[in-house]
Amino acid sequence: MPQMSPMSWVIMMILFISMYMIFNTMNFFTLYHFPQSLEIKKKVQSKLWKW
Repeated sequence: MPQMSPMSWVIMMILFISMYMIFNTMNFFTLYHFPQSLEIKKKVQSKLWKW
């Protein structure tokens, strides 16, 4: 049996959590520090939806 599957699963979870925290940080900065960049956030979201 391969021994890499649990380790790779943990790495995937860490990557997912880090991406989630980065996304929350970006939302925080957008809402509290750069209100004018909401348009930029919408453009980025539309690009992500096109993917």
